[in-house]
Formats: sequence, C-alpha cells, structure tokens
Amino acid sequence: MTTTNNSPLYTAIRTTALAYITSFTTARTQNNATLLNTVCAPDCKRFYSPISLQSLLPPSFSAGESNTHYAIRMQVELDTTSQSRETDIRQVVVDEGQRKAVVNAVLWNKSVKTGREYAFEFAFFFDLDGEGRLVERVQVFADPGMAKRFFEGNEEVGESVKD
Repeated sequence: MTTTNNSPLYTAIRTTALAYITSFTTARTQNNATLLNTVCAPDCKRFYSPISLQSLLPPSFSAGESNTHYAIRMQVELDTTSQSRETDIRQVVVDEGQRKAVVNAVLWNKSVKTGREYAFEFAFFFDLDGEGRLVERVQVFADPGMAKRFFEGNEEVGESVKD
C-alpha cells in the first residue's frame, strides 16, 4: 500500500533531496560545480561509504568533505571528463520526524577523454535542517569498483581527490 504525505515538512524534505540530486545535471549543463551546493548548509559535510570506497580517497575525507573542496573537485571532473550527465532517480524515502531522506539514483556520465560511459549507482543519505530546506550532512554510498575504473581512466579526477 502506498500512502501520500503532503505535509509542508515532508514536501520540503523531498524537494530538497531531489534538488540535490538534480543539481548534478544543472552543474553539468552550466559547467559550474558550485551549483552542487545550492541546497546545502554552509557547513555541510559529505562522507563516503562503503569502506572499500574510502580506500580510494585521501585520509582527510574521513573528516567529511566541505562544500568548497567538493566544488573544486567536481569542477575538475566537469572540466576534464564529463561529456554528459543524466540522472535516473530510482527511489526516495523521507523520514519527516528525523528530518532525513534517502535517494537511490543512477548518474550517467560519459568521459570526454576515453569516450567510455559510466553508470554510477548511489544511495544518498541526507540529514536536513529543521525546516527540511538545507542539507546539513550527506552520506554517499557508491560502487567502489566503478569509482576505481573511472579514476583510472580519468587521471585528472583521481588527482583532484588527493590531499
């Protein structure tokens, strides 16, 4: 049985979570990675899972990636590797009481350098502010095998995640 919740808080949380996901397409279209932070609180941090993905990232990422670092890193990806980016949102779950949302999505990317297409499947776990309008924390679960193949084929991106 599917139920629909139309409370203002539920709608705000869902809208914010989906805006975060669709910002990938907007950033690509406008070649502006700062747009990825549009619905993020100024002190928002991003954390990455599973542990096997963390082994591909510098130790500093364990403390959370800031909006500034994230925008710089993603701009390198936009400038050097991303030919196109589409988003397929598979599922959205909202927990109104805890001000949380989970989005399962596939982000499609084609490398300018290699011509290879990559389908990254992610689960984004969002913690939002009291009004559900700003993302305060993101836990990103991604496919470490695909990330490794992407970094290896696009050294510029791999270099941009190093300390």
